[in-house]
Amino acid sequence: MKQFCEIALLVTVCLILAPFLSAEKDTATEKTIAALEQQWAEAQRDGKSAAVAPLLAASFVNTDTSGQIEAKISFCPTSRAGSGNTTRSVT
Repeated sequence: MKQFCEIALLVTVCLILAPFLSAEKDTATEKTIAALEQQWAEAQRDGKSAAVAPLLAASFVNTDTSGQIEAKISFCPTSRAGSGNTTRSVT
Protein backbone atom coordinates (compact mmCIF):
# COMPACT_ATOMS: atom_id res chain seq x y z
CA MET A 1 0.00 0.00 0.00
CA LYS A 2 2.86 2.39 0.82
CA GLN A 3 4.40 1.85 -2.62
CA PHE A 4 1.05 2.59 -4.29
CA CYS A 5 0.76 5.89 -2.39
CA GLU A 6 4.30 6.88 -3.36
CA ILE A 7 3.62 6.17 -7.04
CA ALA A 8 0.29 8.00 -6.90
CA LEU A 9 1.99 11.03 -5.32
CA LEU A 10 4.76 10.99 -7.94
CA VAL A 11 2.24 10.79 -10.80
CA THR A 12 0.19 13.62 -9.30
CA VAL A 13 3.23 15.87 -8.94
CA CYS A 14 4.31 15.11 -12.53
CA LEU A 15 0.84 15.90 -13.87
CA ILE A 16 0.72 19.17 -11.97
CA LEU A 17 4.20 20.32 -13.02
CA ALA A 18 4.19 19.12 -16.64
CA PRO A 19 2.46 22.18 -18.17
CA PHE A 20 4.77 24.57 -16.34
CA LEU A 21 7.93 22.72 -17.32
CA SER A 22 7.02 22.41 -20.99
CA ALA A 23 5.77 25.98 -21.48
CA GLU A 24 8.25 28.08 -23.43
CA LYS A 25 8.75 31.73 -22.63
CA ASP A 26 8.85 34.27 -25.49
CA THR A 27 8.15 31.89 -28.34
CA ALA A 28 8.74 32.98 -31.92
CA THR A 29 5.00 33.40 -32.44
CA GLU A 30 4.70 35.67 -29.40
CA LYS A 31 7.61 37.77 -30.64
CA THR A 32 6.07 38.06 -34.11
CA ILE A 33 2.71 39.14 -32.69
CA ALA A 34 4.38 41.66 -30.40
CA ALA A 35 6.31 43.13 -33.35
CA LEU A 36 3.11 43.42 -35.41
CA GLU A 37 1.32 45.11 -32.51
CA GLN A 38 4.22 47.55 -32.20
CA GLN A 39 4.01 48.34 -35.94
CA TRP A 40 0.26 48.97 -35.55
CA ALA A 41 0.77 51.24 -32.53
CA GLU A 42 3.49 53.27 -34.26
CA ALA A 43 1.40 53.64 -37.41
CA GLN A 44 -1.59 54.85 -35.38
CA ARG A 45 0.58 57.24 -33.40
CA ASP A 46 2.11 58.67 -36.58
CA GLY A 47 -1.17 58.71 -38.56
CA LYS A 48 0.16 56.31 -41.22
CA SER A 49 -2.85 54.26 -42.24
CA ALA A 50 -0.89 52.87 -45.20
CA ALA A 51 1.36 51.06 -42.71
CA VAL A 52 -1.65 49.49 -40.97
CA ALA A 53 -3.41 48.24 -44.12
CA PRO A 54 -1.03 45.31 -44.82
CA LEU A 55 -1.50 44.07 -41.25
CA LEU A 56 -5.25 43.61 -41.73
CA ALA A 57 -7.16 40.90 -43.55
CA ALA A 58 -9.28 41.98 -46.52
CA SER A 59 -12.38 41.06 -44.48
CA PHE A 60 -11.30 43.18 -41.47
CA VAL A 61 -14.13 45.08 -39.74
CA ASN A 62 -13.47 47.64 -37.00
CA THR A 63 -16.02 48.54 -34.35
CA ASP A 64 -15.08 51.64 -32.36
CA THR A 65 -16.08 52.47 -28.81
CA SER A 66 -19.23 54.28 -29.95
CA GLY A 67 -20.39 51.23 -31.93
CA GLN A 68 -19.59 52.65 -35.37
CA ILE A 69 -18.58 49.88 -37.78
CA GLU A 70 -16.01 50.40 -40.54
CA ALA A 71 -14.70 48.05 -43.20
CA LYS A 72 -10.98 47.94 -43.95
CA ILE A 73 -11.33 50.26 -46.94
CA SER A 74 -12.80 53.06 -44.80
CA PHE A 75 -10.71 52.27 -41.73
CA CYS A 76 -7.51 52.46 -43.82
CA PRO A 77 -8.39 54.88 -46.63
CA THR A 78 -4.99 54.53 -48.28
CA SER A 79 -5.50 50.79 -48.80
CA ARG A 80 -7.75 51.88 -51.66
CA ALA A 81 -5.16 54.15 -53.29
CA GLY A 82 -2.12 52.15 -52.25
CA SER A 83 0.17 55.05 -51.39
CA GLY A 84 0.54 58.10 -49.20
CA ASN A 85 -0.25 58.80 -45.59
CA THR A 86 -3.72 59.69 -44.46
CA THR A 87 -4.81 60.69 -41.01
CA ARG A 88 -8.30 60.09 -39.75
CA SER A 89 -10.12 62.40 -37.41
CA VAL A 90 -11.91 60.75 -34.53
CA THR A 91 -15.32 62.21 -33.75
